[in-house]
Amino acid sequence: MLCTEREPEQLRHTSPFDAILQKMLSSPAMDKRGSHVGRRVTALLVLAVLTGFALRVYLLDAQELWGDEAMSTCIAQLPLAQALAPRIDTHPPLFYVLLNLWVRAAGMSLFALRLLPVALSLPGIVFAYHIGRRLVGPRTGLVAAWLVGLSPLQVYYAQELRMYSLVATLGMASMLGVICLLQAERPRPAAWAAYLAATLAATYSHYQAFPLIAAQNAVVLAAWRKRPRRLLAWCCAMLALAIAYLPWALTQLRFLGEHSSGKAYALSLRRLGAIAWQGLQSYALGLTASPRLATAGTLCCLLLAALGAFALRRHRQALAILVAWPAASIGLWWLADPLMPFYHSRFVMAGGAALLLLVAAGADQLWRSVRTRPALLALPALVLLQGLALRGWYTDPAYRKGDYGQALAGIASRFQPGDLLLLNNREQLCLFDYYRPDDLPWAVVSPGDALTAEGTDRALRQLTDGYSRVWLITYGHLEVFDPQRRVEQWLGAHGYCAYYQSHQGFYVNLYLLGEPPRMPTVEAPVQFEDGIRLLGYDVRPQPVPAGGTLLVTFYWQADTPPHADYTITAQLLDERGTLVAQFDGQPANGARPTSGWQPGETIVDSRAISAAGLPPGTYDLWVGLYTWPDIVRLRLADGSGADAWHVSKVLVQ
Repeated sequence: MLCTEREPEQLRHTSPFDAILQKMLSSPAMDKRGSHVGRRVTALLVLAVLTGFALRVYLLDAQELWGDEAMSTCIAQLPLAQALAPRIDTHPPLFYVLLNLWVRAAGMSLFALRLLPVALSLPGIVFAYHIGRRLVGPRTGLVAAWLVGLSPLQVYYAQELRMYSLVATLGMASMLGVICLLQAERPRPAAWAAYLAATLAATYSHYQAFPLIAAQNAVVLAAWRKRPRRLLAWCCAMLALAIAYLPWALTQLRFLGEHSSGKAYALSLRRLGAIAWQGLQSYALGLTASPRLATAGTLCCLLLAALGAFALRRHRQALAILVAWPAASIGLWWLADPLMPFYHSRFVMAGGAALLLLVAAGADQLWRSVRTRPALLALPALVLLQGLALRGWYTDPAYRKGDYGQALAGIASRFQPGDLLLLNNREQLCLFDYYRPDDLPWAVVSPGDALTAEGTDRALRQLTDGYSRVWLITYGHLEVFDPQRRVEQWLGAHGYCAYYQSHQGFYVNLYLLGEPPRMPTVEAPVQFEDGIRLLGYDVRPQPVPAGGTLLVTFYWQADTPPHADYTITAQLLDERGTLVAQFDGQPANGARPTSGWQPGETIVDSRAISAAGLPPGTYDLWVGLYTWPDIVRLRLADGSGADAWHVSKVLVQ
C-alpha cells in the first residue's frame, strides 16, 4: 500500500514548530481515504484555486486568436453531429463537444471562449492536492496544489482555446483514480467506474493520455503481479477502454497516417535528450522564460525533485508513479517523433504535474529537519522564477501568438474603392471569419489553383477582374498550397508591389494592378559582386504627381548562382542626400530569392514607392542589395567600393 502517514520515528525527529504545523494540516476526522480535510487545509486549498483562477483570467483576451484556436471556433459552431464526424481534425472530439455546448450559453466573445479552458484547468489544482496527500501527506498536497496553480505552463494553456488544459486535468484525475485503486483494500465498483470515466475522457481529449496509461500499466503490473484477481480486473478495465476507444481509432487511423512524415523510422538518443530537456524546462517555467531563466528554473526544479525522490525511496509505488508519469510522456513521444517530427512541449504537457509533485515532496523533506530548512529557500526561488516567466507571458510582445485581427483592421483602414482582399488559401478562413471587417470585397484562391501556372493565371484573372488594387494575405504552409509561390509571381508580373508587412505566421502585400513592361525601357548593365547583374530598369510616371506613386521595375540576371538571399532596396534621396522614401524586399516580393537564380535567367522585380508627403522637387533614385538580418551591403564589382547604384532623377510636382 502507498504511504499516506508519517512513521513515529520520523515524527520524533521533527521540531516543536513542525509538530504544530503537522497538527494544523491534519484532521482527526480524516479517514484512510482522506475524504475529509481540516478547515485550515480547505482554506489554503481554496486560496490556491482562487489564485490560479486569477492568474488564468488576467489579460485573458489580450492575445488575439491564432490559427489553431480559430479552428476551434469553427468546429464549435458546427452542428454537434458534424463536429463529431471523422476527419474534422486530427485530435479527438471531446473538447470540441464541450466547446460546442459552451458557446451556446456563453457566446463567441474572446473572453467567453477562453473561459472554458480556464474552467477546465482549475480542477487540476484540486487533483494535484489529493495526489500529493495520498502519496506523501497533506503538506505535500498543498505545496503541489500551489505549484500547479502558479505553473506558467498550466496558465499558458489555460488561456489557449485548445484541449491541452483539459487533457492535463483529466490526466491528473486518471492518475488519482489509479492511486485510489492501488491504495484500496477492496476497490469498489464506483472507484473502477470513476477511473475508467476519467481515463476514457482523457483519451477522447488528446493522445497524450496514452503515455499516462502506459505508465499506469507499468506501476499496476508491478504492484499486483502476485494478486491475480486484481490483475485480471485491471486487464478487463484496459479491455473496456480499448473497446470504448476503438470506434474513434478506426475512423481516424488513415487520417492520422496522412499527417505522418513518411520518412524511414530512426531513433536518436540526442533527440531524446533534446525532447526531455525541453519538456522539463516547460514543466518548470513554461514557454515564456528567457533561456537563462529557464535553465535556472529547471535546475532548481530538478534539485527539489531529486530530494523528493530521495524522500520517497522507501515507498516504491509512490516513487514509481511520479517517475513513470513524466518519463512515459517524454519517452513515448520520442518513439513517435520519427513518424511525426513536429515536437512541441505542449505534446508532453500531461506529465508536468508529476515533476511538481516531486518538487513538493522535496520541499516537504527539507521542512522536516531544522538543519535542512535553509535549503528550503529553493522553493520560494522557484516560485519567484515562475512569477518572472508569467510576467513574460503577460507583457512581452515576443510571446504574442497572433495578430491577424490587427492586420485586417490595418487593411480596412487603408482600403479604397476598387480594392480586393485576396486570401491565398482556405486554411485561414476560420481566422478571417472571426475578424472579418464588414463590406470588404474578398476572395480566396481555391485548392489546387496555384499548383500549375495555367490554373493560377486562369483563377487570378477571374478573381481580380474589375479591381485596381489587390491586398494579398499569404498564410499557412506554402509548400502545400503554393510551393512555387505562383500567386505572388502572377501578381508581381501583373502589377507593382506597393506594401509588405510581416506578421505572426503570415504576411500582407498590396499590389497595384497594371502590367509592367516585359523589357527594360532603359538598359544599364551594372555588375554587382556575387555574380549579380542589373540589366536595366523602367521608371514611371515621369514626373510623379504630388502624393502619387512611383512605379519601378528592375531587370536582373545572374552570371553565376548567388551564394546568399539578398534583399533589394530602392531608395529616394532628396537634394541633401537624406532618405525620404524607400521600398525594401526580396526579388518579386520573395517569390524569386536570389539564391535560386540560374545563370542567364532574367528576373523581373516590380515595386511601388509612395511619394505621399514629399514636397515638389527633384529626387535621386538608388538601388542596392544587402543580406538580412546582418545588413551587409553588396558592393559594385567595378572596384569603386560603392554599395548602391544611381538609377535616375525623379521629379515630383
